[in-house]
Amino acid sequence: KGTGGKFAGNGQAGVAMAKEEPDGAYLKAAELENKDLRLKLADALAQLTETSSELKAEEAKRAMAEEDATQLRSWNEDLVAHNGNLQAQVDALVKRTVEYQEEAAAAKAQVDALGKRSVEYQEAAADAKATR
Repeated sequence: KGTGGKFAGNGQAGVAMAKEEPDGAYLKAAELENKDLRLKLADALAQLTETSSELKAEEAKRAMAEEDATQLRSWNEDLVAHNGNLQAQVDALVKRTVEYQEEAAAAKAQVDALGKRSVEYQEAAADAKATR
């Protein structure tokens, strides 16, 4: 398609009609067509450059998101392992607490038995003193 002048918009017909013009109209139509194509090419190149920049920005965002996801997975694995260690420590503390409670109960039984024997010895000593 032509872009201007007497033969604009006529495409090949415009070029054919321009060839019949003796005053260089054919050359002017070709120059206008060339100028129009150059403008369209420059516009397409600008759009391509913009799209390329947008794609590069999106790729950079995606790469950062992947890095963040990898870091989060790593932290999660560390937390799971740490949680396992903490659970093992809690289990050990519970076991030791139960053992200490059992030892304390056994010690209390010994103290009670010693207290009972002490009372028995005191009573026997008092009886022995009374019988003398």
